[in-house]
Amino acid sequence: MPLLPEQLRVLDLSRNSLSGPIPSELNGTELVELDVSYNRISGTVPASLCWLQNLSHLDLSNNNLSGHLPQCRNMSLDGLGLTTLILYKNNLSGEFPVLLKHCHAMTFLDLAQNMIYGILPEWIGRKLSSLTHLRLRSNMFSGNIPTQLAQLGELQLLDLAGNRISGSIPRSLGNMTGMTKEHTLGLNPLTEVRSGEIPKEMSYLNGLVNLNLSRNQLTGTIPQNISDLQKLESLDLAMNELSGAIPPSLSNLTSLDYLNMSYNNLSGRIPSGDQLQVLANPVYIYIGNVGLCGPPLSKKCSSADDANNSRQNLLHQEKDLSKITVAVGFVVGSWLVFCSLLMLKTWRSAYFRTIDKAYDVLNVFVAIRLAKHDKNDS
Repeated sequence: MPLLPEQLRVLDLSRNSLSGPIPSELNGTELVELDVSYNRISGTVPASLCWLQNLSHLDLSNNNLSGHLPQCRNMSLDGLGLTTLILYKNNLSGEFPVLLKHCHAMTFLDLAQNMIYGILPEWIGRKLSSLTHLRLRSNMFSGNIPTQLAQLGELQLLDLAGNRISGSIPRSLGNMTGMTKEHTLGLNPLTEVRSGEIPKEMSYLNGLVNLNLSRNQLTGTIPQNISDLQKLESLDLAMNELSGAIPPSLSNLTSLDYLNMSYNNLSGRIPSGDQLQVLANPVYIYIGNVGLCGPPLSKKCSSADDANNSRQNLLHQEKDLSKITVAVGFVVGSWLVFCSLLMLKTWRSAYFRTIDKAYDVLNVFVAIRLAKHDKNDS
């Protein structure tokens, strides 16, 4: 790769056979876009990258780069102007790059298929708040998914597949407002999340087009309100430990083009609906769930299967209704007490006399206990 002319603004050398390292002094102080993807470039990413203040688009993907990214600790307050950083398919290592703390305008970040390890830092949600695409798949990240990712209000694609991430899916991900907008790309695999249920808050992301939670160890049932994801075109829940019935409301997803629920512990009658009937490979969608029955499977449903389905659906409805009833009851009860105290003087006086009496009893009790304690000490 040659030294760059100082006045150069855009350079695209992608899909050639360039080899050797990136020059330690890049020059090109006016450079705005640099694309050297799909070459054979080796070595490390030079620290001189930190001084390219005008660089907004950098694509080094599909090369043989290795080592850590520069930390850029001596940056100016303005930081780096990078909005797009694509390092996909190299041999880069180290922890999540610290230099990204200086990339306040970053919208597209792709670190997939490298050997980057460690935890996902909590500062991602704060420092990279403009991100719309975050691809970290096929690395060696570990630990939990930080709840602070929910601060990425513009995020439209999250891909954490093929890592060593553990724990459960944070319920806070349901607050990602970027995934409630039209034309969002979706939430891609959270592979090896390992435990926990699918949060019902996921249904708040009603702009999702693609939801892939396959190849985890997710337990529990499929949320009844999954039908709220009306724009969903692809849903993959395969190879988990999900149980119970498939919600009948699934048939309301009229935009669905791809569905995979194979190799779980699902049971009962498979829902029917116009959209579900036209999906490709219908048998494969449900394979590996020995408890499922009804078309498109050859296994017929018994009356017990239908009764079990009805019972499970009723339980879910009762559970949701009980939560609403408790909440309403608490509010109504609180207001009744408050209004009674406000309107009826005798009740109000009695209430506060009771509080005063309880306080006096508690005060005497504590005083006696302290006196006994002091006597024992002496």
